[in-house]
Amino acid sequence: MSYRCCIKPLIVSGHSHFSLSAQCLLLGVPRSSFYYQPVPVSSAEFDLLSCIDRFHFLHPTFGSRRLGVQFGISRGRAKRLMQLLHLEATYPSRRTTLSNPEHKKFPYLLRDVIPSYPNHIWSTDITYIPLNQGFMYLVAIIDWYSRMILSWRLSNTMDVNFCIDCLREAFENYGEPEYFNSDQGVQFTSQKFQELFAGRATKISMDGKGRWVGNVYTVAGMGGRLRP
Repeated sequence: MSYRCCIKPLIVSGHSHFSLSAQCLLLGVPRSSFYYQPVPVSSAEFDLLSCIDRFHFLHPTFGSRRLGVQFGISRGRAKRLMQLLHLEATYPSRRTTLSNPEHKKFPYLLRDVIPSYPNHIWSTDITYIPLNQGFMYLVAIIDWYSRMILSWRLSNTMDVNFCIDCLREAFENYGEPEYFNSDQGVQFTSQKFQELFAGRATKISMDGKGRWVGNVYTVAGMGGRLRP
């Protein structure tokens, strides 16, 4: 119930002891709130609200700016209508990189290295995919030279096992890289994950704080075709 609807039943017109101004003063509300008459939504705006509501269900990542362009209205109006419908754009915002100070970290080795051939540099990263009733975590391994997704896995938890399965599949199908790059998340620094590199010549590289560029290849590749 709106603020104005709540105060009107409390104010009595023609009260024998208190005027309308005095009653509004006692309730701590401006007198204009009592006299305000709500303006009904026009049929055109009601149709627009219905269209935005249906469109947002199909495109939940669209915010007020893109909705404004889509429906030919100003961003301010699109924002107001979204607030009226209680709509918010859906986008990745959860932290998927959680480090453990007890795990071994490796230095970043790719500062001056240019990917020059297949299996020269692989990298991995974790993102998440919003769903209607939650989300799933996605891990992928990409070859920097060919930009091909070598393997990928989905999981409903951040457990290390789906990252291990992803790396094993990449090793089985494509051999091993000269460099393997990741962030310092607990999945990649864990002993179980690092054991997969035992006996291999692969040099492990990890992004430090602020080194977001290292895995930008992987993040961009996730938006493309995932190899089945």
